[in-house]
Amino acid sequence: MSKNNCQEVKNTVKVFVDADRELGPISPALYGVNHRYFNHGVGMWDAEKGEAKSVFDEIYSKIGFKSLRYPGGTVGNTFDWKVSLGPLEQRKNVVHGHKNNLSPQATDFGVDEAARFCEKHGTEMVYVYNMANGSAQDAANLVEYLNAPDDGKHPWAALRTQNGHREPYNVKYFEMGNEMFFRGQRYWLAGKSDKPYQEVYAHGGTISFEDQGVVFPDDWRQSAAVSNGSACQVRFIRFAPIVEGSEEILVNGEKWTRVKDLSAHGKENLYHIDYESGKITFGDGLNGNIPPSGYGITANYVIRHEGFVDFYAAMKAVDPTINILPCLEDSAFLDAMGSEHLYDGIAMHPYVWRMPKGISIEDYHDNIMQMTERNAYMMKELMESVRKRVGDERFEKMKFPCTEYGILANCAPVDHYLLSLDHGLFIARSFLNFMEINVPFASKHCLIDYQAGDSLGPGEQAVIGQEPDFLVTATARVFEMFIHMFGNTRVLSVTADAPVKQINNKEYLAALKTTGGVNIVNENDKDNIWITHYAQEHMETDGLLGILKVGASRDDDGNLYIMAINCDREDEISAVIDISGFPEETEGEVWVLNGPDYLSFNTLESPDTVSIHKHTIRKTENRLELLLPAHSVTAVKLNKTS
Repeated sequence: MSKNNCQEVKNTVKVFVDADRELGPISPALYGVNHRYFNHGVGMWDAEKGEAKSVFDEIYSKIGFKSLRYPGGTVGNTFDWKVSLGPLEQRKNVVHGHKNNLSPQATDFGVDEAARFCEKHGTEMVYVYNMANGSAQDAANLVEYLNAPDDGKHPWAALRTQNGHREPYNVKYFEMGNEMFFRGQRYWLAGKSDKPYQEVYAHGGTISFEDQGVVFPDDWRQSAAVSNGSACQVRFIRFAPIVEGSEEILVNGEKWTRVKDLSAHGKENLYHIDYESGKITFGDGLNGNIPPSGYGITANYVIRHEGFVDFYAAMKAVDPTINILPCLEDSAFLDAMGSEHLYDGIAMHPYVWRMPKGISIEDYHDNIMQMTERNAYMMKELMESVRKRVGDERFEKMKFPCTEYGILANCAPVDHYLLSLDHGLFIARSFLNFMEINVPFASKHCLIDYQAGDSLGPGEQAVIGQEPDFLVTATARVFEMFIHMFGNTRVLSVTADAPVKQINNKEYLAALKTTGGVNIVNENDKDNIWITHYAQEHMETDGLLGILKVGASRDDDGNLYIMAINCDREDEISAVIDISGFPEETEGEVWVLNGPDYLSFNTLESPDTVSIHKHTIRKTENRLELLLPAHSVTAVKLNKTS
């Protein structure tokens, strides 16, 4: 590029890169996704063949995702891993975890299928444990199944071998529940207790429930609490184990009587209960009456539930090397844990939530781009809050991953924003910010989704589109860029004279603090720490958006990488990059991700509207000149030797 051309560009910046100045490692697991087991892995799994569908498998392999969170978020809360093992014909369903669904879900994309899929693709598996219906011993059994050697001392490891995989899967991260700060995901924490739910999550306790419908293990819908009039009906109390003698079982509002043995009684209103599992059995009409068809069955009861500290101890006893992460993030939980109780970090969910109604797309774009820096700042605030409580020595060993992130609600003033190039720029900027605060892994929500959405939220949040075509989105291209065109060790890069823009964020900040008008705060928002604390208390900024974000790295072979993200909607940027600590003469390649417009997105008819363009480059001095197009991601790889 000539100097004359450089002068014609509106924005010119200088970037200084020192290839010898290491800033720390970059975890490959940063380039990860949240994936759900249900509906055959959201359509990617061929249960009959026992493998991923070929179209999807090829796309996944080409992009090269490095970590996968399984069995999902909300749906992971109630995923009973044990029933997903073994031959398909012997498996049982599990209950969907969302409060507006709670229906039976098949488990053909079970634990072994997911773990082997990750193993095949060199993807690190991150596991979300079912805190809604699990126990400390059950969690320990899971760790044994996934990580213990089959040495004759570990029966769950022997079962893994029986199921076709002798070697351990070596899963290193376990997230204990998903977003249990939300009212709709508190499950047993939603019962009555004399302690705050954060303390109950941490240490367990006694919790009572009233007038709760009985359920099936795989079906928690209201219909499950209605008698079908058959003999020997079996139902379950939703949460267990039950405090012995605390329960009342009511049929159509009338209390029935507990007995130890139904066969010893006649035609009476009786039931038998197993306190450990919460299983309730009714009579056959001769030995105990049958609840009449159409009658509702409810329970009042008390449970004594284990807390995080109990799960932690049981799981670490099986494998001391694993990282066990709580899903609560607020000060009440951190205070409940204090400095004496162990946890290995915090699972963070720094979503961008909502925007004021009527915001223009231009202001929306500006605020979304600035949110990448705000999110990183809020995450760092949470980390420092932990450091103050546990001390420097413990803190340095802790992990703070983003186990879910993204733009949760599609509140943009244009259609298909979550598929757009602009959303890809948001993810690219997020990657560089995650690196700066040493995030060990991140799980973009989500790998695959339904375009129309479902009970879990709005559609089009996926990195890869729904079956059968599995469209590659602009965001997927960003993953491909970072995975294949960035190194594993950060090196120093400094941008001088970087263009900044004054943005209109007053409406957004005001909306975060209001409960009316352009209200973006609903009942769920009140449970979200990222809005109620970090957003409201720590997001007063000067309203400036940095247009250009640059990062640099090296790989194990010494090759140098530069990643530059220009989020300007209209103007290109001329970048003059001075490089030290690297050979003057070398060759390399450049990848540029872009589309006709910052709102462009791929479709089945035009799958390459947003695409990567590649060309080679030759550097003959310690300076590199690049033209960074508007709304683009540019990746440069310079070879250590020509």
